[in-house]
Amino acid sequence: MSSTYWSWETFFEALPIVLQGLGWTVGLTITCYLFALIFGFVWTFLRRVPNRTFHWVVTWVMEFIRSTPPLVQLFFIYYAWPMIPGIGVTLSPFASGVLGLGIHFSTYIGEIYRSGIEGVDKGQWEASRALNYSTLDKWRKIILPQALPPTIPMLGNYFIIMFKEVPLTSTIGVSGILLMANTYGAQNWAYLEPLTIVGMIFLVLSYPSAILIKKLEVKMNTRFDKKVKSDGRKREKRSSDVMSEPIVKYRDVHKSFGDTKVLKGINLDIHPAEKIAVIGPSGSGKTTIIRMLMTLEEPTSGDIIVDGTNLWKMEKNDKMVKANEKHLREVRGDIGMVFQHFNLFPHMTILENCMSAPIHVKKENKNEVRERAIQMLERVGLGDKLENYPSQLSGGQKQRVAMARALVMRPKIMLFDEVTSALDPELVGEVLEVIRDIAKNDDMAMVLVTHEMDFALDIADKVLFLDEGVIAEQGTASEVIEHSSNERLQSFLHRFRKV
Repeated sequence: MSSTYWSWETFFEALPIVLQGLGWTVGLTITCYLFALIFGFVWTFLRRVPNRTFHWVVTWVMEFIRSTPPLVQLFFIYYAWPMIPGIGVTLSPFASGVLGLGIHFSTYIGEIYRSGIEGVDKGQWEASRALNYSTLDKWRKIILPQALPPTIPMLGNYFIIMFKEVPLTSTIGVSGILLMANTYGAQNWAYLEPLTIVGMIFLVLSYPSAILIKKLEVKMNTRFDKKVKSDGRKREKRSSDVMSEPIVKYRDVHKSFGDTKVLKGINLDIHPAEKIAVIGPSGSGKTTIIRMLMTLEEPTSGDIIVDGTNLWKMEKNDKMVKANEKHLREVRGDIGMVFQHFNLFPHMTILENCMSAPIHVKKENKNEVRERAIQMLERVGLGDKLENYPSQLSGGQKQRVAMARALVMRPKIMLFDEVTSALDPELVGEVLEVIRDIAKNDDMAMVLVTHEMDFALDIADKVLFLDEGVIAEQGTASEVIEHSSNERLQSFLHRFRKV
C-alpha cells in the first residue's frame, strides 16, 4: 500500500474513510459556532455592567481566554478538569470540543458585538428612551437591528476560522476528518493522499462559504444603506388650562457635570396645554432642563414632579429613594420629545418609525396605530413618503417625521430641542409651520428650546430666558421679548431677533 510517490489507488481508497469524519467536523463546527454566537452576547452584556471592579474582572478573564492557545484549553477541559476534586466533570470529546472552542471564540465574537453596539449613534438610544421602549424592546427593535448588520462580515469570517480550527479536537479523540486521515496514514504508512484529501475538503467547503458570506455582506449593506440613507391659537381655552394645577413642577433643581454647575436652583411650573419657549445663550442649561424631564439626564439635586408623581424619586419602605427604570418608564409615558438631530431609526421606513412605539410600548392595535400614523404623516405633509427610509428624506422632512412619530404616541407634554438648528435655512420654515399647527390645534403642553425669537413671540404663552444656569427672566412672550429691561437679555436678543 505504501509508495514513495503519489498513488491514485491510495487516494481513492482513503477518500471514503476520510469522508466518514466529515459529518463530525461539520457538525462540531456548527455547534461550536452557535455556542460562540450565543455566549458572545453574554460577554458583551457582562462588560456593560456598570461596576468598575466587575468590568475589570470580566475583561481580564476574556483576555486570559484569548491569550491561551485553544489546544491548551481543549486539553484542560478534556484531561485536567475531570481530575479537579469536587468540581471535576468528565465530558465526551465532542462536548469538550464545543465547550473549549465555543468559549474561546465567544470572547472574540463578544468584542465584535460590542463594536457594533458602540457604533449605534447616541441619538438612537435617546430616541428609544424618549419613546419609552422597555429595555428588551429597545435592544430587540432599535439597537440590535442597527448593531448587527455591520458585524456580519467578521462573524462570517470567524465561522471559517472555526471550521479550520475544529481539527484540533482530533487530539482529544473527536473522529473528524483529520483524525480519520491520520489513522489511515498510520495504519498504511501513507500520509500524503489522506492529508491531501483533508486539504481539498477544507478548500472546497471554505471557499464557497467565503463567497456566500461576501454576497450576504453586500446584500445586508445594500439593505442597510437604503434604510440608513394671526393669533387664532385658542388663547381663551388655553388661559383656563394654564390656571389649573401644573402638570410639571421643577423644585430647586440643580445639575452639575463634574465641577461645572449647569443649572442652579430651577423652579418652574408647566401647566396643561401651556406653550413655553426657553431661550438663552449656548451653555445656559436650556437643553438640560428638558433632557432631565425626558430622563436623559439625572438632576444632581431637587425634584421634578410629573402629574403629581416624583419623576426621579420613588417611595420604598416609607422612604424616598432613587427611582428605578420601571418607575421612570411609568412616569415619563406621557412625555414626547423631538430632537435636534431627528434620531429617526434608519432601519425602519418612516411609517414603521411612527408605528413601532405605540405597538411595542403601549401595546395598541396595529391597524388602529397604522391608521393614526398615516393621518399624522399626512398632517405633516409626508403622506406620499410612507415607504421611504430616513436616508431618502431631506432634513426638513426627517424633522417632520420625528414630530409625527412623537405625536402618534399622544403625549400630554411635548418637548422640542432646537429642532431647526440642524436644518438648512430654506428648510426651517416648513418645520416651524408644523409646530405652529401643533400649537394651534393640539391641547398638549409644549416646551420649545429655540433661537427663533419671532416664532417664540408668535406661539408661546410664556418665555424663559436662561443665563448661567438660572432663569434670569420669565413672563409672557411680549414681556420678555419686546418689553424687558434686562441688559443681558437685550444683548442676547440683539443677536437673534429679526428686525
